[in-house]
Amino acid sequence: MPPRVSGKRRRPDKGQDEDARDDQSRLVGFKTSIVRAIVDPASKRQDQRATRGSEGDPELSKALSDFDWNHSFGPCSEISRSQRLARAKKFGLHVEDRIERAIDDRSHGFGSEVSVSSVDRLMRHYVN
Repeated sequence: MPPRVSGKRRRPDKGQDEDARDDQSRLVGFKTSIVRAIVDPASKRQDQRATRGSEGDPELSKALSDFDWNHSFGPCSEISRSQRLARAKKFGLHVEDRIERAIDDRSHGFGSEVSVSSVDRLMRHYVN
C-alpha cells in the first residue's frame, strides 16, 4: 500500500509570462495554445459594408438581415437567399413583397452580395 501523502502536490514554478497567459486563458475559457486571431480586421470592415443595391436604403438592409436571422424560413447557412426564398414559397410561408422583390431583382448568383446571407458572411471568417 502506498504511503500517505500529506498536503497538496506542488506545481513547478512558472515564469511571469506563463502566469499572465494562464490568467488570460482562464478569463476566455481556452488554453492559450489554441487561441489565435481568426478575423482579419480589414476583411471584417469590408464585410460590414452595406449590401450592394441597398446602400441608400438602410431599412432594406435591415429587412434582409431580419430575413436571414428568421428561423421560421429554415436554416440560412450555405444556401443563397434566393434558394431560401424559393424554399419558403414552396412551404407556403409568407415573405414580405419588398424582401422578395429585393432578392429577385438584386440576386445575380450565389456569390453576389445580396444572395449571401448575413450568417454566411459571418462564418467566412472561421473557414480559414
